[in-house]
Amino acid sequence: MADTSTIANLQAKIWSTQLWVEAQEEIYFKKFLGKMEPTTDKLEITGFNNAIVLKEDLLSEGDQHKGYVITIPIAMKLSGAGVTGDSTLEGNEEAISTYDFSMTVEQLRNAVRDTGLNDNYKVTYNVRQMMKALLKTWLKEKMDYQMFEALSNSPTYSATFKSNRHVYAGDATSVATLDSSTADTGNLFDCRIVKKARRLADKSDPKIRPIIVDGQEYFLILASPEQIRGLHESSDWKSEYRYAWERGPQNPIFTGADSIIDGCIIHKHNNIFTAASGAELANDAASLDNTATAAVARALLLGAQAGAYAIAKRPFWVEKFFDFGNKLGVATGLIYEAAKVKFNSIDYGTICIDTMIEEN
Repeated sequence: MADTSTIANLQAKIWSTQLWVEAQEEIYFKKFLGKMEPTTDKLEITGFNNAIVLKEDLLSEGDQHKGYVITIPIAMKLSGAGVTGDSTLEGNEEAISTYDFSMTVEQLRNAVRDTGLNDNYKVTYNVRQMMKALLKTWLKEKMDYQMFEALSNSPTYSATFKSNRHVYAGDATSVATLDSSTADTGNLFDCRIVKKARRLADKSDPKIRPIIVDGQEYFLILASPEQIRGLHESSDWKSEYRYAWERGPQNPIFTGADSIIDGCIIHKHNNIFTAASGAELANDAASLDNTATAAVARALLLGAQAGAYAIAKRPFWVEKFFDFGNKLGVATGLIYEAAKVKFNSIDYGTICIDTMIEEN
C-alpha cells in the first residue's frame, strides 16, 4: 500500500505569497510606496518619486542569503558656479559630495495556537482561517506602526534653519511650550504651521525633494485626527482652503486626503504620535524640552525618499501541530526594517511638526 504525501509545503508557499501581496495592498503606506529607481536607460528624477522606498536588494534566493545590511548612497546636487566664456575648466572641476545610509534588517514574528480539536468543534467558524486572518492584520498594522515610529523618532534639530527638521506651532520653541489652544494665534495645528513647514522644506539644506505629480510639486503631511480638527476650526482653512483644492487627481497620494494647503497634501491617521500632559512626545534625543505640559501631537511632512522598507525575507507562514496533532499553531513573520532615511546625520525627507491638540 502506497502512502500519499502531503502538499503542506506547497500550500504554505502559496499562502506566503498571498500574504505578502495582501500585506502590501493593505498597509497604509502602500499609496506612498515605490521601488522604481533610475537606471542607465532611465535617469529622470521621477525614478525616486515616492515618499517611502521599497528596497528588496537583500531578498534571499533559495538558500543564498545576501546579508542583513543594505547601504543606500546619495550624491548631493552640484552647487558650484562653473566657468564662463573661455575660462579654463580643466583643473576647476567640482567635487561631488556623497553620503550613505545603512539599514539593518531583523526578523519579526508572531504566532497563535488553538485550544484543541474538541474546542474547535464547538464553533461554526474555521479556527485555522481565523488565526491566519488575525496574524495578517497584526503584520500589516505592525509594518504601519513601525514606519510611523521611525519617521517620528529623533528628528534632526538644529539652530540653523536650513538644517533643522523640527518645527513647532505658533510661537512655541519646544514641546513643553506648546500650551496655547487659542484658535488662529495659539499652538494648534493650522494653516500657519503647514506653511511654516513648507517654507522649511523649500529652503532645507540638503534639499528635501518634493513629490512630482503631473509636473506639480507636492509634499505629504500626515496629521492626527485631533490636529485635523484644529485645522478645520481655524479661520484661514474655513475661508481659503475648505473648497479650494484639487478634487480630480487620480494619483494614489490624493486618495483620502483631507486638504491641500500650499502644495501640501494633508492626510489624517491615528498612528500619529501624541502625548498627554507630563509625558514625552515620541523619542526626541536631540531637541529641546520634550515633556508636554498639555496634550500634543507630532505631524509628519514627507518629501521624496523620506522613509524606506528594506525586505530580506518576505512574510511567511509556518504551521505546527502540538499534543499529538490535537492543537494547531500558526506563525507568521518576515525579515525587514522600517527606517527614516538620513544622510550625513540629517533627516533626508522628513520634517516633524509638533502642535498642541484638544482631545475633547
